[in-house]
Amino acid sequence: MTTQIDLFAAAPTLMKSWTGTSMAVASSLEPSLIELVKIRASQINGCANCLNMHTTEARSKGETEQRIYLLSAWREAPCYTDRERAALAHEIIDLAMEGEDLPIVFDLTLNGLGRTQNLLTLAFAPPFLAATLCLALAMIVVAWRAFRRFGPPLAEARAIAFGKRRLVANGAAFILRTRRLHLLTGPYIETMRQRLAAALRLRGSDDETLDRAISTRLPDAPGFAESAAALREAARPNEILRAASALKSLERKLIR
Repeated sequence: MTTQIDLFAAAPTLMKSWTGTSMAVASSLEPSLIELVKIRASQINGCANCLNMHTTEARSKGETEQRIYLLSAWREAPCYTDRERAALAHEIIDLAMEGEDLPIVFDLTLNGLGRTQNLLTLAFAPPFLAATLCLALAMIVVAWRAFRRFGPPLAEARAIAFGKRRLVANGAAFILRTRRLHLLTGPYIETMRQRLAAALRLRGSDDETLDRAISTRLPDAPGFAESAAALREAARPNEILRAASALKSLERKLIR
């Protein structure tokens, strides 16, 4: 004779939890999904009799063989809806709590990466971890050498070089860039007036005195007054440079 066991007397807490879960499931889910949840619970519990009973009931309620076979991989199987996956996950949580009011914590630090082997998990697992560290160190060295070679100069040069020649060249370039060359015509005429008077050893530097002295030394050369007037009337940069060069040529002819 087979001995009958009173499950409610043998495990009252477990049976109370199981009864409450079954009633909650039955009141909120459709019949076909209820059987899927019961089949999954029976798989976790390892109950062969329950598996046989619930799979038979699931087939009688129209459940397909494919969906019954894939219950053990319900997270990856595409044949289940989000609602069905949520119900199966809820059943797993209820079984894990074993009737106690325990806190539920979800670890999402490696969501989807820790379940299967892939390149990312292999790179940080022995024996490939050493190779990963060596590769990272080599990349740091290459980046540092590239920065040292193509980065900012080790010794910065001066923005303006020393020396009168460089100072004049920089000043002339600045004047040309600002298009203020015409402002130099007057000061340049006065400078050349003084230089020509010094070259001719004259006490006075007015236009008539300079023209008489230049005509004596250079009969074929234009006078100072004519060259100075041409420089004053010049408007374009090329005209100003041409007139200034003509005025400078008088000094070169006198001192050579």
